[in-house]
Amino acid sequence: MNQYDMNINKVMKFLIENNYGSTSKHLHKICYENFKSYLKINKQAYSFENAQKWLEINQNYWTYRKYTGYKHCLEQLEDIFSNGDISLAHISPQVSDYTKLSNKLREELDEYLNYALINGLKETDLQRRRRACSRFMIYLQKHNIESISNINYQILLSFYNEDFHRTSKSKDIYNNLIRAMLSYFASIEKCRLGHTLILNKFIIPKIIYNDNFIDSDYSICNSKINIWPKIKLFVDKLREIGYRGTVIKTSKYTLTLLYIFLDMHNLNFTEEFSWYWFNKVKPLLKTNWKQVRRTITQFIYFMKNNSIITKVTGDVNAKFSIDLLPMWCKQQLMIFLSLKEKEGMVTSTLTMYKSSLLRFFTFIVNNKITDFNDITPMLLQDFNTNDMHSSIEGKSAYNSRIRNFLIYLNDTKVINKPFLHNALPIITAPKTKIISVLNKDDIYAINSFHINHNTPIELRATAILMIGLNLGLRASDIVSIKFSDIDWTKRSISIIQQKTQKNITLPLPIHVGNAIYKYIKNGRPKQKCQYIFIKHSAPYGKLSPAVCRKALQTALPHKKPGGFHILRKTFATNLLRSNSKVTLISDALGHNSNFTVNKYLSLDEDRMRICALSLNDVNIPLNRGDF
Repeated sequence: MNQYDMNINKVMKFLIENNYGSTSKHLHKICYENFKSYLKINKQAYSFENAQKWLEINQNYWTYRKYTGYKHCLEQLEDIFSNGDISLAHISPQVSDYTKLSNKLREELDEYLNYALINGLKETDLQRRRRACSRFMIYLQKHNIESISNINYQILLSFYNEDFHRTSKSKDIYNNLIRAMLSYFASIEKCRLGHTLILNKFIIPKIIYNDNFIDSDYSICNSKINIWPKIKLFVDKLREIGYRGTVIKTSKYTLTLLYIFLDMHNLNFTEEFSWYWFNKVKPLLKTNWKQVRRTITQFIYFMKNNSIITKVTGDVNAKFSIDLLPMWCKQQLMIFLSLKEKEGMVTSTLTMYKSSLLRFFTFIVNNKITDFNDITPMLLQDFNTNDMHSSIEGKSAYNSRIRNFLIYLNDTKVINKPFLHNALPIITAPKTKIISVLNKDDIYAINSFHINHNTPIELRATAILMIGLNLGLRASDIVSIKFSDIDWTKRSISIIQQKTQKNITLPLPIHVGNAIYKYIKNGRPKQKCQYIFIKHSAPYGKLSPAVCRKALQTALPHKKPGGFHILRKTFATNLLRSNSKVTLISDALGHNSNFTVNKYLSLDEDRMRICALSLNDVNIPLNRGDF
């Protein structure tokens, strides 16, 4: 192999002395190294016959450019072995691709380059852009494409796969420059917009091609609607509602792939074609498929309604429990829930009814019931026995809703069994719990939380905790506070309670108002939303009440986990301890009666001690500590 290496050095020296480019020199080096490895593995000496055999073996596995390039390299090496010099027949003339272009393709390239110069392209960048675009046009010319207006997706895919570069970075740069040229021609309608998108290493691996769509009944090129403006508008709408970063990138990427698929196959945008494409591309998406599915769902909705929907999972095959019910169940359920909604029941109560009845309907359907008249007291007893709950109170709450539904069926003459509901028990043994409230250390920790916590989320938590502790509002009411609910001049807050729909107006203490103002000024995202407390990431909007509990856990990390309602109990207890009247406390809590305040009386230790009776007053003698 010494002679082989010496002759390779002669070829490389020739290339250097004749100013061959780095790409050409790299191609020679790789070719000779690979051929040398082949000879060693097969224990063969160099010969041109072995070189031709190696080329023949790999011809079907290499691109055309690689095969012809390696063939040329080995012909030059054979010249050195045979004559000691490279023959004129194997010396590539140093002519640029631009010079080799046909008049038509050169005119089109010059048109683009002149446009680029007029629009700010620097002279120093002109040569590189001409070189990159000429390389692409030479490929078109070799495949008998006489004009940019004749290109198609297949030739673009072939070019990408066969275009050899020494580094992936070089390939990316050239493709970016070619895409810029294609964008110009797309703007004057000489090629398709999709042609400008495809030469991208992130796009190419996810291209879905189906021969069955081409020239089929599905192909509707003559009436095809351009959805690209809609895609751009959709992405702009996402930005408007606060989406950034990954969501925007994934949405653009997803819809670009979908656009190319539709354009490549001359298809109009439809829900059917969108999900067809998704199912084909899904195996290539790995862990990103859920976000892509979500984007497709959002875009389909956007195309139908011209608005963005954020609360979607995108699972088009998902079936809700209510949809699995037979029509005779589903119809009565919908009517019943509609009546309850008209009665003024809030969403949480309606959800409780729906959950209870879905559980009941599932049981009766599984027991082969096909009509409400077939429900018997024995069946209700079986349901009650088999219906498992984590607590007897939960079971009783569910049974109560089901009983109300059975009464409704009788009242509306669907059934004629006025006492059927009595077969389902709802009675639970009464019990009294010791009221849990925050101690002085806990209250101090909450009041001091703001000192060392100033991030936007912490400012939100501070304001929520101040409201809960000093106004006694429920979590559902706090997250529902609107800007219009606060009168800063009168220092008051007026809300309609979510649970009772009762309107209450409370004074707004200065330190509570300051906490709210500080959050609005320094922590709240600058979003147009009527609610004061909102999410801090897109889609910005109303918070879940669970955020209030999380705020409490953040301020009291060592406290045993409990609900945010403990702040409301603490508020009521503190009012009692400060000698406030029961009627005032009931009004502050928004209760309909004073009775519910009585459970807090036992926590007023000072006044409870006054109620103690002397043992002498009840004739119980105490003698030396013994009765």
